[in-house]
Amino acid sequence: HDAAAMTRKLLDHLTRNNVMQKIPQKVEVNAYKMAMAAWTNAFHPDSGDRCEVILEEYGERFGGDMNLMPTLECYHTVLDAHNKSCSAFFSKRKKEGPKTKGKNTTPAEKALGLLRILNNVHTAGDMFLKPDVKMYATALSVVKNSLLNWECKRQLVFDESDLKLEMELTVEAFGVLDQMKNMLRDEFQDKKAKGGSDEINIERWHFAIQAHADCVMIASRIFIENDINSK
Repeated sequence: HDAAAMTRKLLDHLTRNNVMQKIPQKVEVNAYKMAMAAWTNAFHPDSGDRCEVILEEYGERFGGDMNLMPTLECYHTVLDAHNKSCSAFFSKRKKEGPKTKGKNTTPAEKALGLLRILNNVHTAGDMFLKPDVKMYATALSVVKNSLLNWECKRQLVFDESDLKLEMELTVEAFGVLDQMKNMLRDEFQDKKAKGGSDEINIERWHFAIQAHADCVMIASRIFIENDINSK
């Protein structure tokens, strides 16, 4: 956490001096990306939020430049940071209590919200930010880790609204899985129609299998725990 926070300070120093020193834009872009990546190595309740703030600043700075604007990989980085914040987020919530500001939004909700934004942007015509199979799989991993981490599970069961949130996240996770499967099917059919190769991309199928496995874990654990709680 301390190292990531220091990287943030260095980024602020760099961007503040940019006007006077005319730092090359590619250097500034790399600085934004490195500062974001630093938060993917910090198990901190705010890792995802702080990474996302840097992405927003990066987008405001270079959003109109096709060569320098944030890429899909930057959004992968944000999801990775949200993934790292899962257990720490619920540890923080345990200390603060369920009714505090720290409760507001879980890492799972933030990850799914980011995925919805990208889907909407792509639907509106932005072909550069089309969610890929890795993004779907990572978003589902954040949901899994938010719901199944033992500390996280203990904190979710505060009241009926928490149980409702748990089920809503589960339903949306399976919706995301369907979106991923539809995307893969459409891409395969399009490739086949164009006479493309039937060669399998191992990395893509790795993420697809991971996504299915995560959904199985989410469903099986939640149904078992809900049944226990009902008794």
